[in-house]
Amino acid sequence: MGRVSITPTTSLQRGASIDDIPRRTQELHHGTLLSNLCVALATVVAICTHYLNQIANSVAYMGMNEHDFGAHQWHVPVLTLLEATSSLHFNASLVPTTGTVSLSDLMYKACSIHNQTCANAFAPESAQIWNLIGLAFRQIPDIDTPRFQDASEDVRFQHVNNLSGWNKVLAQYYIPGYATAITCMARRVKFSINGNASGVDTLAFCSRRAYDPKWRCENDVPPDTPVYVVQLQKATTVYLGAVLMRDIHLNPGVTATAVGGPHGPASISTVPSIDEYQVGILQVSAPWDVLAASRCYAYSHETRLGWLLHVRGRVSIRWTCDAILLPNAITLLGATLYYCMHQWIFAAESQISLVVVCLSKNVLGFVILVVTFWDNTNLQTLTTYLVQNDVESTNAQILRYCGPALVASIVGIMTGPCIQLCFSPRVVTQTWLLTLFTPLNWALVFALEAFVFPYMNKSVPGPCGYATSTNCLHLTAIPQTYYFSAVVAGAVVVAAVITICLHARCLPETVPVPPTHSVLQYLAINDIRHIATSGRGCVLSNFDDDIIVDAGLLMMKTWCASPTRT
Repeated sequence: MGRVSITPTTSLQRGASIDDIPRRTQELHHGTLLSNLCVALATVVAICTHYLNQIANSVAYMGMNEHDFGAHQWHVPVLTLLEATSSLHFNASLVPTTGTVSLSDLMYKACSIHNQTCANAFAPESAQIWNLIGLAFRQIPDIDTPRFQDASEDVRFQHVNNLSGWNKVLAQYYIPGYATAITCMARRVKFSINGNASGVDTLAFCSRRAYDPKWRCENDVPPDTPVYVVQLQKATTVYLGAVLMRDIHLNPGVTATAVGGPHGPASISTVPSIDEYQVGILQVSAPWDVLAASRCYAYSHETRLGWLLHVRGRVSIRWTCDAILLPNAITLLGATLYYCMHQWIFAAESQISLVVVCLSKNVLGFVILVVTFWDNTNLQTLTTYLVQNDVESTNAQILRYCGPALVASIVGIMTGPCIQLCFSPRVVTQTWLLTLFTPLNWALVFALEAFVFPYMNKSVPGPCGYATSTNCLHLTAIPQTYYFSAVVAGAVVVAAVITICLHARCLPETVPVPPTHSVLQYLAINDIRHIATSGRGCVLSNFDDDIIVDAGLLMMKTWCASPTRT
């Protein structure tokens, strides 16, 4: 091993120790403040990850969910809207007595988007089915509108179908000049007659309603209105009985009993449906109401939006997340705590944030940041669903903010390292600016993710990821918004870099460091700005006019960078 010779230097000015500073002048604490802030944000990431990890890739019950015509709307997915009118033919010779037509035929027909030719071709078969349902009114012994049983009446009907493959199908029967109409809606349900084995079929639920000349799909009636239940299979109709609207609407998961049918009481319950979002990222299953209330006054053919349902259900979700949430959170929290502990022990009064500088010198934080934005589609899908749906549970209310808080907190932690990286190898000493831009970036990203992006999405028909899904929906804004937070966060970083450059250029050091200072001699430099963006804040003088260089600055150049000396 070679011998090291020590030769005296000329006119070295001793740098004072941090202990030489009177306590009232020790104000170099922004570094600890920023490091503590990063640890707090990493803790938020860990908490949000805990909640998200509980529901990731598994079925989780959320609670009661209600869609109505005002807030928390659910738009029926429409590919091509079939709207047609016809007349009820009481003449038996005009009605097929044999055949295979069933009410279920209306439920599964699908046409491509705006394919009116397909819809027009299906209209005659649809009219034939609704004609058979209208003829079944004669089987109802206690119907409150007997004129619809009279063969001499000119009974007409309008019918509508969204033709998406899992359809919402309705009709309005009316008599010209008569103020009362009958509206029917087809629903897929589970039922059994007189205690026999249960089966699943599509039934028509018909009720008296005031005639609506502007009718398109409306069937909402008061809760005490009798609803008549009719089955149609192979061109044969069977009246199953009547049930009150309150028993089958806004009453999910309850078995209702229809009475008055010729074969005895019929027990009716709903069949759970599965709504899928973003090609399987989110599946929402629920036993909804047996019968939904429908409204189309605001429907637009151009956007295919505006067909609304008033319905309630008990919702469970299955959220798919491919990101390694838990390892990312543990790694980030562990790294920030490790660096922050060194800050507390060795540089508690320093202007330099060890967390920020050290994270900028390795790829750990940057990899986690990239992975977060890469999988932000999954987080935004979950957030959008929970924001747009009124799920009544504490867990759902917490989860709706977990995604935004997770993304915003990781952005907040990495704001300082990204700024620091732009000035590397120099250390950013305007830590108060880093401390300002970190919560600013957090607030902007959180506001966008929680309060802006979810409301930009509309639910339109989309491709399916699973064959078991009944409705496949696409959230329109997510393909653009999933990366927009990264753009905004990047803009904040650029603004911070410009601000720091202007601050360093326009404001000179208040305490100049002479080239003979021991710190500069040790680092073999002659200007403090060779290792720092500015001497302001990291260089002070005590009451003895000793020049104090922030110990964190030297620590960063020796510990984080780990230079080799020979």
